[in-house]
Amino acid sequence: MVVSIDEKSVSLIKEILKEQNKEAIRIANCGFGCGGLQLDVIPDEQKPDDDVVIDKGIKIVADKSFSAFFTSALITHKEGILGSRLKIATKE
Repeated sequence: MVVSIDEKSVSLIKEILKEQNKEAIRIANCGFGCGGLQLDVIPDEQKPDDDVVIDKGIKIVADKSFSAFFTSALITHKEGILGSRLKIATKE
């Protein structure tokens, strides 16, 4: 698993983890849709079957069953009407 965090998102992610008293952000599988695998990035804890990457001092976890899909991905955030939302995108 090769995942990094956008420099502009580091302080936001650290703040979210502190507020929710979590140790990591999880790349979570939300199912499959028309475009394939649907993912979310959420505050969570490390589990025994996780792959783990640490980038910029932040622990990123994902279940080993699908973490191999992330050979070059970037976690960033998007501002919207409801506030900031974390997202993951494959680097081109």
